[in-house]
Amino acid sequence: MGGFGFRRLRRCRVRWWWGTWSAVVLWLVWLAYTAWRAPLHADEAYYWVWTQLDSWSWGYFDHPPLTAWLIALSTGLLGRSELAVRLPFLFAHVGLVVVVLRWLGFRAWLWLLACPLIHVYGFLAVPDSLLLFLGMVFLWRWERWVDTPTWKDTVLLGGVAGLMGLTKYHALLIVVFAVMPELMRVVRRVQLWVMGTVGLVVIAPHLVWLVRNEWVTVAYQVWGRAGPPPVWSDPLVFLGAQLVVFGGLSGPWLWWVVISRAVSLRWSEQDSEEGVVRRYVWGALGIPLFFGVASLWTRPEVHWAFPALPFWMGALRDFSWLRGRFSRVVHSLVVVSVLVGVSAHPLFWLSSVGLPGWMQSVVRPVTLWFADGVSWIERVDRRLADAPVLFIGGYQRPSLFWFYTGRVSAPLTTVYGRPDEYVRQGVLARFWGRRVYVVLNWVSMAVETLHVGGLDSVVSYRVVDSFFYPQVPWLVLREWGCGWLGRSSGSDSVVCRLRGVWRGGRLPVRKPLFFCMGVQWWVDGGGLRRSVYYPEYAVSSAGDSFRLEVRIRGEGLSWWDEAGHVEWLPAVCVSGLSPPYQYGFAGLSLE
Repeated sequence: MGGFGFRRLRRCRVRWWWGTWSAVVLWLVWLAYTAWRAPLHADEAYYWVWTQLDSWSWGYFDHPPLTAWLIALSTGLLGRSELAVRLPFLFAHVGLVVVVLRWLGFRAWLWLLACPLIHVYGFLAVPDSLLLFLGMVFLWRWERWVDTPTWKDTVLLGGVAGLMGLTKYHALLIVVFAVMPELMRVVRRVQLWVMGTVGLVVIAPHLVWLVRNEWVTVAYQVWGRAGPPPVWSDPLVFLGAQLVVFGGLSGPWLWWVVISRAVSLRWSEQDSEEGVVRRYVWGALGIPLFFGVASLWTRPEVHWAFPALPFWMGALRDFSWLRGRFSRVVHSLVVVSVLVGVSAHPLFWLSSVGLPGWMQSVVRPVTLWFADGVSWIERVDRRLADAPVLFIGGYQRPSLFWFYTGRVSAPLTTVYGRPDEYVRQGVLARFWGRRVYVVLNWVSMAVETLHVGGLDSVVSYRVVDSFFYPQVPWLVLREWGCGWLGRSSGSDSVVCRLRGVWRGGRLPVRKPLFFCMGVQWWVDGGGLRRSVYYPEYAVSSAGDSFRLEVRIRGEGLSWWDEAGHVEWLPAVCVSGLSPPYQYGFAGLSLE
């Protein structure tokens, strides 16, 4: 009987081992298939554009360089394809899975799949995917180093910290929240200072690049993001979204567990296993709360707090939250979250066109960033094949167009826009004096339209025979005024007359300039109520002064003079570009 029981136990263990690794392999195959089928997200295409502008730079406008380096290496070997762009990040996710299994076990990996964002960052070629992997490695080895420091782990941790810094500046939060709870215990260790030195050596060339480029990436990340000002409810909205970021449907319960452990934290227990687990709550709660507070002066995105995931997994590593009165409910919520996330992957490569209206409203928030977001490219490329194509707006559409057609493109940023890597590299100078198509993001008068089908059923564009775009000068208004003209043909009309000068350089004579006039107004000091853009042409006069009259047409303009605190802010841009590192309303300043 004893031998029979031992053999049965051994068979159960073998079956468990095979079942575990079979599930892991199936997940990785499904993820690789998704990476192969899904069109690029606009951010992925934008990072690929970096490699076309400068493959091995030590810095870029938006982020440090590690993401671009990996994309350049992969596409240089395998060519231009979605899978080639994403392959290094798939390998990073494989490493993440291996670390989770070795450090925390199979249950932790299953809970990892319950987090909705892991189904995106498992294959997307974005800095967050790398940061998640490197952050997990850092906490795994840091926990071991705190108890038994070795020189091998010292150098490894320093190198990982430096690589995190080359990925995204959010890495600083991971390092701070990992080190601070243990600071008094480890501050006198020589290895800690060697670790910091190794990290600085790794990131030093990027710091030199920042100094030479006026700290442009830091400036953009801190205060350079465009958009309406925050409101008092933004922290509540941001933190409310975090309830499902960590754990999916089980997220609210896990927040309760982590907060309970934070409240019951006792420093006297720091050497016990319970104390080690509890100390992870500093990062688990601190990183989301940091961005929640930051939302009072900026607009953080929901995924910015996702680097806290390794702290969450460390804080919940004992899985006591799966036992007790609500264990069956929590188990069910975790399983449902995993199944929903895995089964939702086809949304990354299927289009919502042709689906019933109610179903489109459900799936379009996902499909719009992938299949629906690139459905227009082929027809625009075929119809506008005889000249370069530029796009009014941000970097998203020109980056996708460049990747899928191989034709160099660039954005003309509107009043909402901000500088980007296209601006820093002066891409628009390539098109000076050439005939170009300028594609608009809206249908306006006096332009041609192109029916492309799908969600982007109409694309409007204008032909510019001799394109010019000043790279250095920016606009300074001396006089401006807007007046209500009335309503005609179903549209309201406002005229704005402007007079100003150029700073930073002189404009050439008789060059056609593409002006973009935007007027946006604010009510009661709150959020943005309405914004209207209308493109016009003008020709510069000799010297550096100019006069411009722009008529703006659109729905709903007639209420601009209604009662209340209404402030008009004219935002004029020449081809939408503010000078590099000049923030605000597209480089506009009033005198």
